[in-house]
Amino acid sequence: MEKLFSITLMLFILLTTIPSSHSNNHTDLEALLAFKNSIHDDPLHALSSWNETTHFCRWNGVSCSKRHPNRVVSVSLHSQGLAGSLSPHIGLYNLSSVEIFGFDFNRLHGNIPVDISSTLPKLRHLYLNSNNFSGVLLASLSNSSLIESIQVTDNSFTGNMIHLTRFSALQYLSTGNNRLNGDIGNILSSLTNCTNLKSLSLYQNHFTGSLPDSIGNLSNHLSFLNLHKNLLSGSIPSSIGNLISLTLLSAHTNNLKGPIPPSIGKLHKLQEISLLKNRMTHEMPFSLGNLTLLNKLYLGLNNLSGSIPQSLANCTNLSLLYLSYNNLSGSIPPEIVKLSSIGIALDLSHNILTGTIPLEDGALRNLGIMDMSHNRLSGTIPSSLGSCVMLSEVAYFCGQMLY
Repeated sequence: MEKLFSITLMLFILLTTIPSSHSNNHTDLEALLAFKNSIHDDPLHALSSWNETTHFCRWNGVSCSKRHPNRVVSVSLHSQGLAGSLSPHIGLYNLSSVEIFGFDFNRLHGNIPVDISSTLPKLRHLYLNSNNFSGVLLASLSNSSLIESIQVTDNSFTGNMIHLTRFSALQYLSTGNNRLNGDIGNILSSLTNCTNLKSLSLYQNHFTGSLPDSIGNLSNHLSFLNLHKNLLSGSIPSSIGNLISLTLLSAHTNNLKGPIPPSIGKLHKLQEISLLKNRMTHEMPFSLGNLTLLNKLYLGLNNLSGSIPQSLANCTNLSLLYLSYNNLSGSIPPEIVKLSSIGIALDLSHNILTGTIPLEDGALRNLGIMDMSHNRLSGTIPSSLGSCVMLSEVAYFCGQMLY
């Protein structure tokens, strides 16, 4: 009797699992073929292997699970020039075992289905950069609690930003160059639960509002923060000094005002600061000199006043210094001009700087561009400019009392 029961149980398991597995395999195959049929241009023949003479797990760009063979876990076709549709109707979003969904740098169009979190419950990486996708980034995407990377830059997504509070595993979020709306304060505050966040790129959208104090509660792992070309206002909170892993801070072309917080000097890993084309005021903080890894400093087109801090001479990796179109006064610190690292550009134009140009022999010999025009400089144009062997653009001195 016990033996009969065991045989019956085994038959039951076989009958209930094998058809299901076959059904899943067939669904994956149909979804992939439907996508292929929706592509009307494949210039690099990326889909030439996509036919039923070869098992779909061996198709170009397709990977299957080792634990559950024949179930697709990754579809990645980056930079293949594919043109066509990736709409919810073709079934590719029904690959329920998929963890990586990658179609960067193609010519695809379509939108994200409303039920993506249920049709792709295991999704970890979504790569749709540089295509022609449109529609809204639906709130249902925010239910994908496993997701680690959302990359949708350079598309035409619209509407409000998705809710981000449940993205506890999120590491990379890039929605740049779309037409998304939302309050930046709410967006950044909702990301404070993302303790593994490494890169945040929200540039060139229609985000509004002020940077919240909670910006300092973002992940200690955050390395890239791109907020430029939005409609941001208000001041930069001093709490930004808590983001000790930042290497890039970009918030240019907004309506930010007030001083650059001295706490920025705590960000010792910063390599680039871009705050140009805002309404920043007050003096440049002396603490900028603490950023010894700083390579590029863009602070032009603001309302900064006071003198150029001598402490910038500590930034011995500085290759570009752009301070034009401000209200900076006083003399040009000779310590800065002596920086041999400045090789890309030194632009101090359109300020009210006075005194002479402290250019010594051998200084700035690798400089490519120099502009000190429209100041109140006096004295002679240094003959040592002749030693600037890499100078590719003429050094501008117009609007001065130079001879």
